[in-house]
Amino acid sequence: HRVTRRQGGSFWETTTEASKVNSVDLDGTDDYMDLGSDVDFKTTGGWTVSTWFKHDVAETGLGNFIGADSINYNSWYWCVHGQKLALWDLSPGNVWKYGNTTIAANTWYHATLVSDANNTHYYCYLNGEDDMSSAWSSYNGSWQSSKAGLRIRYIGRGDAGNGRYIDGQIASTRVWDKPLTAKEIEHLYNSERKKYGL
Repeated sequence: HRVTRRQGGSFWETTTEASKVNSVDLDGTDDYMDLGSDVDFKTTGGWTVSTWFKHDVAETGLGNFIGADSINYNSWYWCVHGQKLALWDLSPGNVWKYGNTTIAANTWYHATLVSDANNTHYYCYLNGEDDMSSAWSSYNGSWQSSKAGLRIRYIGRGDAGNGRYIDGQIASTRVWDKPLTAKEIEHLYNSERKKYGL
């Protein structure tokens, strides 16, 4: 498979090309994409990560959208956990925060994580809609500002010691150095959904 990187302005994108919907099939065991080294895209809050994905089987364990060798930021924990979108709240919280929707197998989804510029909130969207309700979006005060940056090396896995491989397909991973608005995320989803049969 071929991995390409584009960077320009506030937009950075990794896309993979393997089928008509430009996806790579990952086996859940040892397949992943590697940028070669940790990339500190941002050391503070105020960013967005967006991924088109489809699981081959129901993800009852852990499957990371992105990962890095050095686990300094909450963004490393952006994943599907127990069939829900999830993000681990690093100390002092030390708990999982979950989305509302059960992720089914053999279905394309557009998952987006937004860190606000004030380092106080994370917002989670699924298929262009808020998927966290008050359990996430009003959760203010526990997120440590020092953990709010964005570091990526791997796509489709965690770090060297915590595989957390995705069993399924990833079509694209996109990163912005700003928090996208709800309207922008909805527009992004609607502009691409037909490509994925949605």
